[in-house]
Amino acid sequence: MPKFFCERKEGENLYIEGEDAKHISRVLRMGPGETITVSCPDGFDYEGVLQSCGENLATAKITRSY
Repeated sequence: MPKFFCERKEGENLYIEGEDAKHISRVLRMGPGETITVSCPDGFDYEGVLQSCGENLATAKITRSY
């Protein structure tokens, strides 16, 4: 499973922006309901379920932290 990087984490939501969001939606063609791994600036990795995917922003809800 590929790992993505987020700039923002608010509560149980992760926000993936820029090239990573584009890669999720355009290259990997992932969509809502799929599981991703995300690394955040807080030093933790999270497993999350995609809620929405767009060319500039993807959002995921955290299901597990590492």
